[in-house]
Amino acid sequence: MTKPIQTKEEAIETVKNGNKSYYLKCLGFAREWVSIQFKPFTSEDLKKAYFDLGNDPPDESRVFGAVFKTLSDENLILYYDFVKAKNKVAHGRDLKRWISAAYSRKQAENASRKESTLDLFKDN
Repeated sequence: MTKPIQTKEEAIETVKNGNKSYYLKCLGFAREWVSIQFKPFTSEDLKKAYFDLGNDPPDESRVFGAVFKTLSDENLILYYDFVKAKNKVAHGRDLKRWISAAYSRKQAENASRKESTLDLFKDN
């Protein structure tokens, strides 16, 4: 008997629930990590930072997809663009590149400050 086809959201929930403790640990790390990233990043960058701290890889690697979905749903990260994956196993597939919401806000603040400074030099 074949398994029923799941929607994307159902599959993400299955992965999260099947790897609950790993998911929660990785999500906690990811929330802090993205808040201090002031340049675009991919899931490969987050995984590298996570594993560089000595964390073991998950039994189910799709747990990182669930982490990124949660970060996006919580508006902690914003889509930036696509880049090619560096990991050879990924065979050069497209990866979403993200920026942290904190970085986006900082860029917006800097742009508005620059505009208000430029207003000082306009002829009235």
